[in-house]
Amino acid sequence: RPYTCGECRENFSSQSFLIMHQQRHTDPHLILCPCCNRTFTRGSKFLRHHRTHTGERPYQCGLCQMAFKRHDHLRAHQR
Repeated sequence: RPYTCGECRENFSSQSFLIMHQQRHTDPHLILCPCCNRTFTRGSKFLRHHRTHTGERPYQCGLCQMAFKRHDHLRAHQR
């Protein structure tokens, strides 16, 4: 992969992919995940994503004690 980001040293197979990636470093509105460098435009999306790294399951079923990372998964379970 001949195209390397000077900011984070991630490599890309084309210059166009590198340019798209570099926008992550310059857009002040983007939220950068410290674990995997994915970026998000909304804090809620970042928090949902970050649970994939932490294993946090804050939504617990009141009947069986099963826990979920996302509220919509709990609701589907309860149906």
